[in-house]
Amino acid sequence: MIQGANIGEVRVSPVPGTSFAGEAFTIADDGRGVRGFVRDGGIKGRDINFTISWIEESDPRWTFQGHCG
Repeated sequence: MIQGANIGEVRVSPVPGTSFAGEAFTIADDGRGVRGFVRDGGIKGRDINFTISWIEESDPRWTFQGHCG
């Protein structure tokens, strides 16, 4: 789960390994559920970098980068 002040809560179901892929889900501002998928990304040591494409008419993409621990 990813949380942020400007994004609310995003749940990602990743697959095991160093690649980052899987499904994503969040609640839109209007209260409806929005589904998406991890477009690309990877895990290297404690660093993570991935992009989510939301299945919406406007085809928005969110990019996340971070360091664990």
